[in-house]
Amino acid sequence: MIVTDALDSIYGKREKYFTRMKELYKTCSNRYKRADIIGACRLTDVMQSLAYAPGVLDSQWQDTCYRQMWQFVEQKSRIVKNWDIPQWLWCVACSCYPLSDESAGEECFLRFRQQLEKWIIDWDTDGQWQNLSVCKALQRLRVLNGNSYMFLDDAYDNIICAIYHYYRMRVPLKGNIDTCIVKQAGMLYEQAGITKAYPADWDTMKAVVRFMSACLLKLRADSDEWLYALSVLIENKCQHIMKEVSRQIDSCHYVYP
Repeated sequence: MIVTDALDSIYGKREKYFTRMKELYKTCSNRYKRADIIGACRLTDVMQSLAYAPGVLDSQWQDTCYRQMWQFVEQKSRIVKNWDIPQWLWCVACSCYPLSDESAGEECFLRFRQQLEKWIIDWDTDGQWQNLSVCKALQRLRVLNGNSYMFLDDAYDNIICAIYHYYRMRVPLKGNIDTCIVKQAGMLYEQAGITKAYPADWDTMKAVVRFMSACLLKLRADSDEWLYALSVLIENKCQHIMKEVSRQIDSCHYVYP
């Protein structure tokens, strides 16, 4: 937000944020070495997000991150037996992006696509995945959406839309607050903003924001769930600021001399 809209004078110099991002990257990198497969996938995802954030102009850092992602996928692809792990498939997708003709034919990417096809086949005629938690379903949805917009693959878009709307109704955004629902709400918020297989669901995003705001009042401050709810609210606030800046720019009329 600060880089895209040049808001250094309001929110602080970007160098300060880059320093904090690199510190977080280093922490994730150290933990990654000791993590299990799912933990390593999650940390790899975070490191990718940090190194390739808009405005990061550190090619050496990005090259290091990409090599680590590629080596991680190549090494683990030889030993991972169960590919029904959304976090793992997300790393595979990121390592193949942008997709070249060569990588499209590699075994790793072919197995990625085969697993997506299995998920689609398992989506039964009643419109659900049997015996699958909402969190696991939303993790699958993230990968299916990623395949759709990263690789411009619209083969499953209709089913992806159905999956989103089914599980949207399975996340209770009113009533009791517990740790599981907080996680579900955050994952739902992310998928509600996708605009490839279905239009952005602004109403759901607003409902999640209201729910997360209530979480800040009811959860123990500084707990993991409280911090997660706060992160969603901060992201939403940044989106609103960027939209407002964009609106102001669009409303300006440059007069040519």
